[in-house]
Amino acid sequence: MNYVASENIRRFRALLETPLSPERRKTIEALLAAEVAELKKELDQEPAAASHGRKAGS
Repeated sequence: MNYVASENIRRFRALLETPLSPERRKTIEALLAAEVAELKKELDQEPAAASHGRKAGS
């Protein structure tokens, strides 16, 4: 798992718990969504890479 993305997600979620201007809230929400999507994409690729590795090693 990508440590930087995980930390960004944690920080963005913490920021959303604080009072923010509407513009800043939208920005943080967009950044959070992008990080979550990137992390999800990365996690979806890991099992595929692992299964390819096992097949190649067989």
